[in-house]
Amino acid sequence: GSLVPRPPPSCISSPTCRAPAGPPCSRPSRACVRARARIAMAGQASSPHESTAPLLGAADEPRRVASHKSLAGNEVFEVSGRWHYAMVFPRVIKKQDKKVPAKTLVRMLGDMFADDMIVSWQEKERDWWTKVKAEGCMMSELTDQVMRKVVDILEGTHCGFEIGWMVSGDEDEVILLIKLTKEDTIGKIADLSDLSMRTTLNSYRFVGIKCLKTRPTLGKRLGLTNTEPEDMPVYLKYEATWKESFEKMKNEALSNQGSYMGLKALVQSERYPVPVILMIREEMDTAKVNGKTQLYNDYKALFNEVNAVEEQATQKNPKARVIRLYERTDQTLEGQGVDGPEDIQRAWYGNKGAEWNADQGFDVTEKVKALLKQKEKVQASSQKMGHDPAPGKAKVLLVELVSQVSEKLAMEDGEQKFEARMKRWAEFKLDDLKKATLYEDFKEVDILRMMDDRMDRLINVGAMMEHGLLTSYFPLHTPSALEPLKERWVSLKPRGILQWPGGQHDTKVREYFGEEVAFFFTWMNRLNLRLILPSAFSLIFLLRWQLLTLAHARILEVAFSLSMCCWLAHFTASYVQFSNNQSLKWGMNVFSKNVRELPGWTAEAEDSVKVSFIRAMHWVVVFLFIAEAGCFAACDSTFRAILKGIEKDQYDAQGQDKNSGLEASDLHIIGMVSKYSVTINIKLSVFLWGILSPKFASMECRRTEQEKKDSQVLKNFVVMSFVYYYPFIYLAFVMPHVEKCVPVDRNMDGTFETNSCIESIKSNLLLTFIIHLGTVVGMMCFEIARKWWAERSERRRLEKSGRSSNKYTDVEDESKRQAYEGDTAYYLELMIQLGLVAMFSSILPSVALIALASNLIEARVSAWKLIQVCRRPAPVGQEGIGAWVYVMQFLCCLSAVTSVGLVIFVKEPCKSEWGLADSYKCTMFIIAEHLMLMVVFFVASLTPPISGHTTLIMRQHTIARAKLLGSVRRHIDVQKGTIGPFASDQSVSEGGWEEFPSVFVPPELVPRTLTLTAGIQS
Repeated sequence: GSLVPRPPPSCISSPTCRAPAGPPCSRPSRACVRARARIAMAGQASSPHESTAPLLGAADEPRRVASHKSLAGNEVFEVSGRWHYAMVFPRVIKKQDKKVPAKTLVRMLGDMFADDMIVSWQEKERDWWTKVKAEGCMMSELTDQVMRKVVDILEGTHCGFEIGWMVSGDEDEVILLIKLTKEDTIGKIADLSDLSMRTTLNSYRFVGIKCLKTRPTLGKRLGLTNTEPEDMPVYLKYEATWKESFEKMKNEALSNQGSYMGLKALVQSERYPVPVILMIREEMDTAKVNGKTQLYNDYKALFNEVNAVEEQATQKNPKARVIRLYERTDQTLEGQGVDGPEDIQRAWYGNKGAEWNADQGFDVTEKVKALLKQKEKVQASSQKMGHDPAPGKAKVLLVELVSQVSEKLAMEDGEQKFEARMKRWAEFKLDDLKKATLYEDFKEVDILRMMDDRMDRLINVGAMMEHGLLTSYFPLHTPSALEPLKERWVSLKPRGILQWPGGQHDTKVREYFGEEVAFFFTWMNRLNLRLILPSAFSLIFLLRWQLLTLAHARILEVAFSLSMCCWLAHFTASYVQFSNNQSLKWGMNVFSKNVRELPGWTAEAEDSVKVSFIRAMHWVVVFLFIAEAGCFAACDSTFRAILKGIEKDQYDAQGQDKNSGLEASDLHIIGMVSKYSVTINIKLSVFLWGILSPKFASMECRRTEQEKKDSQVLKNFVVMSFVYYYPFIYLAFVMPHVEKCVPVDRNMDGTFETNSCIESIKSNLLLTFIIHLGTVVGMMCFEIARKWWAERSERRRLEKSGRSSNKYTDVEDESKRQAYEGDTAYYLELMIQLGLVAMFSSILPSVALIALASNLIEARVSAWKLIQVCRRPAPVGQEGIGAWVYVMQFLCCLSAVTSVGLVIFVKEPCKSEWGLADSYKCTMFIIAEHLMLMVVFFVASLTPPISGHTTLIMRQHTIARAKLLGSVRRHIDVQKGTIGPFASDQSVSEGGWEEFPSVFVPPELVPRTLTLTAGIQS
């Protein structure tokens, strides 16, 4: 799904095709295809959409590297330079060639290309279209024409890409190589794409804002990693208008360099404080060198004046009588001009926005003076102030200085302060600000995303692959960026497997693979990091029977089991907070707002009866799989009960069945097969569900790709959780009443602390983790062997035909690899294991340690597989981990209920030693699980979704947007229609289009075009 780009907009939204509205899917409907075919057959022309209009003029069209004829020949081009994407077209052999009927051909072409491309193609090659409409054509000819058209679109004025191609070693495929390197073309495509770009640190410095950083990681604080805190500048949608406005603002400010009056005017207007300070400092140096003392003193006075204004704006000016310290920040009174408690006039701590209000805060003057007297830090925190006046709300600490101190500090402006200011600005250079740009340079992941989006609007790669005209389509690996990841991230050596599971590789993985892959590995690393503590405690349980009494060991087991529920709740809440921070860091916090809708989606289609029926049938299939798993487990239980009856009643002294003649060894083998049949059924159910569910999901008409993915995630988890968890639930709560559990004296001390049911749960837990890890490693080995065999077969064919084996290139090697199939399967398996760890830790406390060992190996194996075995996935944007957060929250509740049930119904002494009646146990269970759920919700609520530091960064981003885009002015075209989202005293006449006056409107709040109702004062 992430490898193949989404299809282009369907003809439902095209002005040339108004097919009856119906439920869309990944392919256009038949009615839509027929309507499109009628247009193509009739030769009807249409105006191009904005999304498919040419980007370049005829003069800008890049030169072709070779003629089109070479695509169909056997020539091999030497591929040099950096290529971004590869498209592999098959070459049809004459023996396999077949004729494509005219109707089928027109339908196939309508599926593969946007309407505007079909119309322009028809106008350019009327003779070929007339022929194929009447007679059809051979498959080889169709493949050649499609390949030529793809080249024409990609290297023409619609895309401006550079094209190269090569023929595979055995000459059965043509590999089209695509890249985008021209800066002006990149800018034009980015301006049309919904691309968020990171702003530069120099742009922050230019407008006088200090960019905040992330907090140090746990690994950094413990000295286990060298990961430094990262800068967190704001992401802005790429707009050429905004970029030009920033350049204009920068040139306007820097044009005053060398002019004393110009700089003085900027100081008085309090605009551009940082570049003004740097320009003044440079002019001071020049005047000093040239011996112009008076000019030097004038600039020095100007330097002190603008510094005073800038310091006051950033709340560092000691002239200020009131100092503000905000909650959940690192702000203290240190360095604010306060020497001791005698400098404090009064202090107040309370709700932000209600300063000095006695109802929403309280006086903390004496508390602040006491902290200063004890030489402790004074911060805005409830812990420091001793009371929380407004729980759940942002708070502020106000400290007012005595007038003598304020006046003293206000008059202090001597040579020492001047030197301190000069030292403060020593690290800044004016040349850096002269080179400042609004956006950072485009990274490779940005270029790949833009290319994918542009091709997505014009060509349906998925339809080409479905019709057999395209073998594969994928982004190519970049060796220079891949080598650092190979050395540190994917190492399968013991040191690599046991590396600290922190975020030291997160940014590099995101910049290479995109956010979807990066978020998966960040989640897995956070999980492994949080598993370290319960794994360490689980080691104690290995010696609990030797070190503790029976009663103390039982208490420890219960405490550990219930604490694991709280552990999962805390991990879920903390990861939500971490995920929100990462989304802000990577510019994904507004991703869902800017994402394009899936092709063919309409509100009418989504509300149609057909789509509702398809979604209902998907849930019916879900319940069928659940019923199958339950029936299989019940049959397996019945079969084992029959075997136990035979073993108990029907065997003679010689160990042979009197009726059937079965020996005891045969019966034992049958029992072992029955024991492992549940695990085999689980794997078969997973396989079948993986085939059926995607087919239903593709027909459910979801608005966005993320909605489609989240819908399938929830259904996948419902099925797989039942398939995996039902056998364990059955063994724990049902089997003791159906098959009876035999007491087991495992410790050989006569306690009979366990029984056969509990031992079965333990063995199945171990088996689940072992099979999962074995499957991961085994599938990786299978793909390596498959890739090796394909390469070996290719080279042998080349040798037999007399061609050199050196023709097998790296591009061919990547084309033979397995396609990346998304992260859903990885998440599903790990979520299932996470639930097992939280639910059954009282049965097998060491399951946390087993899960940690398994995850550490799987993390490196998955990373190695992604680089060495799979093709490079197309970079897919994603805000967090999507619906998997809801899965984790569900697991918190399920683990709380299950753990309480195990303690009361399965574990001693509640099970039988206390002699409790079943009705009393049920009452205890209902009360205990409600209390446990309350505890779980309380633990989760302790960690807010957005941390205080992240909130501070978001506030700064709001200020940065206003300052960076403060000079943007836009002429807005308005038309009769709906009222726009801004207020004005202007109105629109009954005429057609009018140009609105230049009114300042925050650019991020308005679309490209606003419409206003005619004659209405808005």
